[in-house]
Amino acid sequence: MIAADEFRARISQLRLWRRKGERAPHKPLLLLLALGHLLRGEDRMRPYGDIAAELEVLLKRFGPPRIRQAPEQPILRLHKDGLWVLENFVPEDHLDRGGNPRHSVLKNSDVRCGLPLDVHQLLAAKPELRLWAIRYLLDSHFPESYHQDIVKAVTLREIGELQLSLFESDQEETRRRDPKFRPRVIRAYEFRCAICDYDIHIDGQPLGLEAAHIRWHANGGPDHVRNGLALCVVHHKAFDRGGISLRDDLRLLVSSGMHGRNEAWDYWFRRHMDHPIRAPRRSDHLPDPRHLQWHRRQVFQGDI
Repeated sequence: MIAADEFRARISQLRLWRRKGERAPHKPLLLLLALGHLLRGEDRMRPYGDIAAELEVLLKRFGPPRIRQAPEQPILRLHKDGLWVLENFVPEDHLDRGGNPRHSVLKNSDVRCGLPLDVHQLLAAKPELRLWAIRYLLDSHFPESYHQDIVKAVTLREIGELQLSLFESDQEETRRRDPKFRPRVIRAYEFRCAICDYDIHIDGQPLGLEAAHIRWHANGGPDHVRNGLALCVVHHKAFDRGGISLRDDLRLLVSSGMHGRNEAWDYWFRRHMDHPIRAPRRSDHLPDPRHLQWHRRQVFQGDI
């Protein structure tokens, strides 16, 4: 059986596709999906078509905006990280001349895939290692506002909100957040939401007001005021999920994919469309256009 330290090393050294800051959550989502199968006591090896269909749903919800999410890429490449195995895979039959997966062929093949047997046995025997892996993958690749939604989406039933919030991944490779980021950002925006002016306090402390990273911390975004926005919980969630974004002139973009039918939709979103946010007074606190451009390309789920 693989040792726990070796498993941790493989997870923390996961090789991701990288190009100009583009998000690549494909392998982390695939591993979280496999952990969900393990915790539900399902078969370790599953048909390619089943895995691809499940992963495509996750990528559409939690991946970058793309016309096609290409689930075949991580399914066929994760084995190079020592965390995945393929059965009945024949390169001559399942890859094109350029070495790229033939998704339409693979869906109708007898290729099966899943966690390696020794990794599966290790995780089945060590609940604390499963929890560490889940927390590490979430912390390293997604903003905190995604965590519970992903946990629910892959039906990791044993991971409750309290467990997830208390458990630390405890790895040097996970970049720690600066505890001063939140108070600095909220102060720069005068203790109110930059979009709707929400400013409720309780005993002198902001209630439901958060500091959002424009370029996600998990994707190299700095803990600097120019990479932050003070947002209420509603607008923070919408910003992280790509429902809204900002132009370089700080006017609000609202995705055509987000809509509602009652007063809440009008109050939270429609009345703010194409209006400028409440910007910080200091010019050196204004959102950095480079981070705004990253958010529009990698997170926003709409036309720019």
